Amino acid sequence: MFFRLLKRLRLSNSANVLPIYGDRSLLERDIIIKERVRQARLSFNLTLTVILLNTLVTVVGVGLLFSGNLPEGTIITVVGLTSNVVADSRRLDRDTSESLEKLMRRSQQEDE
Repeated sequence: MFFRLLKRLRLSNSANVLPIYGDRSLLERDIIIKERVRQARLSFNLTLTVILLNTLVTVVGVGLLFSGNLPEGTIITVVGLTSNVVADSRRLDRDTSESLEKLMRRSQQEDE
C-alpha cells in the first residue's frame, strides 16, 4: 500500500494534477501526505546542507588555526555554534520523518 501511495503521489506530482477520487477524505489525506513528504524532503536537504557547511567551517577553522591567522577561542566558538545548528537541523529532520511515518501507518490502518 505504501509504495502504491508513493507511486500515485509521484504521478500526480509530475503532472501537477491532483488524483481524482470519489471520496473527499482520500483526496484530503493524499494532499496532507504529499505536503508531509515535501516537508520531509526539505528538512533532509536542509540538514545535509548544514552538515556540509559545518564540515567546511571546521576544515577552514583547522587550517586557520595551524596558520596562526585566528585565535583558538574564535575558531572553537564558531565550530561550536555550527555544531549546535547541525544538531537542531538533525532534530528537525528526525521529527519530520517520525511524523511522516506515523501518518503513513495511520493511512495504512485506515485502508485495511
